[in-house]
Amino acid sequence: MRLVPLLMAALCLCASVHAREPAKSLLQPHDLRYLGAFRVPAKPPAGQSWRSSFSYGGTALTYNPKRHSLFLVGHDHQQFVAEIAIPDPVPSDVVANLPTAKMLQPFADVTGGLRNNKIGGLLVYGDRLLWTTYVYYDAPGAAKTSHGVSTLDLAKPAPRGVLALEGIPAGAVAGCMSLVPDDWKDKLGVPVLAGQAGIPLVSRTSAGPAAVGFDPDRLGEKPAPALPLVYYPLEHPLGPLVEKNPHWNLACTLAGMAFVSSGGRTALIFVGRRGLGEYWYGEPEEDGKKDPIHTSKGPHAPPYEASVWFYDPNDLPEVKAGRKQPWQVKPYEVGQLPGFFASGPPTPGGVAYDPRAGRLYVSQLAADQQGYDYLPVIHVYAIGDSQP
Repeated sequence: MRLVPLLMAALCLCASVHAREPAKSLLQPHDLRYLGAFRVPAKPPAGQSWRSSFSYGGTALTYNPKRHSLFLVGHDHQQFVAEIAIPDPVPSDVVANLPTAKMLQPFADVTGGLRNNKIGGLLVYGDRLLWTTYVYYDAPGAAKTSHGVSTLDLAKPAPRGVLALEGIPAGAVAGCMSLVPDDWKDKLGVPVLAGQAGIPLVSRTSAGPAAVGFDPDRLGEKPAPALPLVYYPLEHPLGPLVEKNPHWNLACTLAGMAFVSSGGRTALIFVGRRGLGEYWYGEPEEDGKKDPIHTSKGPHAPPYEASVWFYDPNDLPEVKAGRKQPWQVKPYEVGQLPGFFASGPPTPGGVAYDPRAGRLYVSQLAADQQGYDYLPVIHVYAIGDSQP
């Protein structure tokens, strides 16, 4: 039964890696408790049409506190955004037994055609929808811009962008975003973090999870000031990039982050996918090795797992003050994220955080197969002392 290991996973994250002894004020792996999951709508209801679907989608989640809902990106080809309601999650062995979310706003191009290849992240910031956009394979490193702004009304997004952050490669910030908790804004001097890693061409991104502070109200400046707080340039990677290691190599991906501060406990949490096995670059079947998940030419290190990296936020003011470099900040814990279905790859697509309820939402890509559609499933976790 799948529920038995899930209950065990609620007590601890398996196969964790201790980087150093954490302070008692820091969230621990057992503070992340699995509550269950829900499905996204597969097709429009009678009398309604959509411009896209969630098949081959489910990236760039963000929580909307105004309607207790999620914005997320649909099909990979269109990169359109939709808003769904959040039903009560259910722990189940069978995806078909999960509740299905209701569509609140159907798919729209929130970038108004301004985006690059892909949307890397979304974030509800007051009455605005922040978005990031990146070039998937930017061989010359030509992309300089990364951020845009729209309204929360998908029928009238009124997009503005694409805008740049100063002194940091676009490929290191054009991904996931997180709000900075109120009690940390004065310490860091920024209200939002952005980061990107695990995309092709590591020289133009971060060789490990990244968190760069910025102020959305200054995005009109060219470029807007940026504060790298966690960032691993190629010469200072988090781990050996072309070897088997428990922290980060070129087979890892980054889906999202959440800056958590509640009840005197805190952590900067990153979610993504780790490759745990022997590393190689090339075809998915090579020299007797086989990669069943990443089936095209590129970096490989099967088996893979959905993973979570815990960072100590107390390191961030040290970086801001110049007493530490962004690449000197290391995770105090790295481990497996519980709850993912075997019906899909262990690949998180996006992360959203509800600070009021202490809920973390993580999409699992292609976990819900319906005919020729491969839809994401949204997993829900309680953080800290929050109750289901």
